[in-house]
Amino acid sequence: MEMRWLFALIVALGSLLAASHGGWNISDITVLLVVNLGN
Repeated sequence: MEMRWLFALIVALGSLLAASHGGWNISDITVLLVVNLGN
């Protein structure tokens, strides 16, 4: 469980950095987080 939350945190931080550079869409980030947390 801890690893899953750690992974989610890393993904979230990485996604925010990518989004700030215009590399990702917020909707794509949300979908990835939901899928990762759902598994």
